[in-house]
Amino acid sequence: MKKNSASEISVKPCRLSCIGWMTVACGIIVSGAAAWAQTSPKVGRGGTLEAGNSFYRVFVEDAVGSGVGQYTVTTGPAHPAGPGLNVLFGSGSPGTSFNTIRSYLTATDYIQDLGSKSSSYTNVTLDPFGVAQMLGTTGVRTTYDLSGPPITPDRLTIIQDVRVNGDSFETTTVEVTTTIRNTGFISARVGIRYLWDFQVGTDDGPTFQVNKPICSPVITEAQFNGPTFDAYRIEDNDVNPAPPTFSIFGTVAGPASVEPLPVPPDLVQYTCWPSAVGTAFEYTVDPARPIATADSNCQSGTGGGDTAVLYYWGNNAAKSINIPPGQEYTVSASLFLTPPQPPPPPGPCVTRSARFWLSHPDSTEAGNCVTLRKAIQASCEGGLNLGFISLPTLPRYNNVTEPSELAMIEALGLYWRSTKVTGEGGGTQNQKLRGAKLCQARKKLAAELIAAIGNTVLLGADPAVCNANFPADLVDQARIVAGGEDLAATLAMTKLLRLFNNSGVTNSLPDGWVECSAFDTKALRSIGRDPTTQLSCPGINDSCSNALAITSIPFKAGANTTRYTAQFQDSVCGTGGADVVWKLTPPVAAPNRHFTLDASDSNIATIFSVWKGTCDGLVPVNCGSTSPSFPSPGLTFRTDGTNTYYIVGEGGAGKIKMKLSSP
Repeated sequence: MKKNSASEISVKPCRLSCIGWMTVACGIIVSGAAAWAQTSPKVGRGGTLEAGNSFYRVFVEDAVGSGVGQYTVTTGPAHPAGPGLNVLFGSGSPGTSFNTIRSYLTATDYIQDLGSKSSSYTNVTLDPFGVAQMLGTTGVRTTYDLSGPPITPDRLTIIQDVRVNGDSFETTTVEVTTTIRNTGFISARVGIRYLWDFQVGTDDGPTFQVNKPICSPVITEAQFNGPTFDAYRIEDNDVNPAPPTFSIFGTVAGPASVEPLPVPPDLVQYTCWPSAVGTAFEYTVDPARPIATADSNCQSGTGGGDTAVLYYWGNNAAKSINIPPGQEYTVSASLFLTPPQPPPPPGPCVTRSARFWLSHPDSTEAGNCVTLRKAIQASCEGGLNLGFISLPTLPRYNNVTEPSELAMIEALGLYWRSTKVTGEGGGTQNQKLRGAKLCQARKKLAAELIAAIGNTVLLGADPAVCNANFPADLVDQARIVAGGEDLAATLAMTKLLRLFNNSGVTNSLPDGWVECSAFDTKALRSIGRDPTTQLSCPGINDSCSNALAITSIPFKAGANTTRYTAQFQDSVCGTGGADVVWKLTPPVAAPNRHFTLDASDSNIATIFSVWKGTCDGLVPVNCGSTSPSFPSPGLTFRTDGTNTYYIVGEGGAGKIKMKLSSP
């Protein structure tokens, strides 16, 4: 059980949509060791220095041996949500949020927290080198003097300010700024990580929500590389009597009104605190792991999950911060809470076509250029969810390439590579197979969907504002269609998205954005890499996993078996040769629905069989044979409304023709 947890915090429910900004110099946060989380209770250590104003109070540890410089935040006596509510966990006692300074030069992690942390680098505790002192009545400064060998591997002075700024509720922010001064004789290469252990009232597992663009709350671990959104929102979703009690906003790339101006981090992670707290720097997120709900395995006391946010500046050696001798580097981030604000009025409809987005992937020109990569980085999902395939901005393929660049390269491949082919099963792109009509249609829809995502997340275009005929959730609807198997619906949605992408103002851009030069078409073709495989974008339907869906009845189809192989298992009616596979799923395969299959127009002898179940557990239903000389009267079967049914045609070299009907 954690000390100062749910039973010890008095909560006064208050429905505020946003409350206060806290500015904090951000550092690097890593995933934790399960063993550490099981043996170390979540407790504070009794911060001895308190500062702030009537809206927020900050607490900074100044006792050597207790983690000098660690901090936490609560609401003050005049806060509209009530006094003494946690913003960071601890009820005024620091001990669960901490910063790490990584030296890439000496492979050292300098950690505010006490005890050993999981890391590939050597741990050095900052506690014995720290001195905390008041900054008037509103803040606390902690200074760590690292004298260099033989005492410490590096010669650095680290200065941390935790301070409350502002004189009214609307203007107050809580700032944490970190300055690293190189007092040595050679250039230092550092990274900075902050681990913030949020708690809203008694909910230790609040949700995470990108705030600009406004996205749905996240309850699973997530990662945002090179984030361009202004801020994120932390909000309670359970445990408290009437959530949301209040919302906490954390700065990322803005807003510009916050002072000191936030320094955008290279990486932001939303993590499970019991795992992340056991690490010094690196953390690997698990996007499938729920961390903000009662049924999550990420818990430490209150039952509603346990979440933390990690900031990274210089999150790897390639992005390390270089500080020459005698120079210094400063990062800053903030938290703040504000009263409810009305939603902003819809802006003008500004859009760009698919060709624009996919010919402006990136830019090295000066100015804030509108590019595909910026749209990917601003996407709420942290990547490109295209319904039938996702291009995530998480590290993949053991590749050191920036993840958002990988997604950009793959997006280019969907547009600039041939739409008529698909990658082979291993996804190595060394082989290509002719794509089915559905695959070709999906790729064309993907190009328009990529443009629609860019238009909505980066340019702020609202489909319903652009034209009353466009639904506000047009992008979400397009993802559903792209993930389905209805060819007609895919073609129709492609046309609708194209109309949206060409519906807006094209001679202007939203404030702060400029248009830079397009890439050469030849260069784009060489850059692009098609990410599809037969599973996401099927080629010929010659196996169970690549079966072509039948979405309407009556259905007619043909196939030239010279392009097919014999992969499907044989039926009791015999071995027929190359396989052509279709499938029926509910609701077309409705309960007790009767079907008749006719293959009499085929110009070769054909064996047809019907199976039900899954590809790794098929059950035979019926089979039969036909030939041009002795045509069969037809094969019949009934569906049960639950299973998937597979129809397999086998034959030698020639054309199979199949008709499927139902009363």
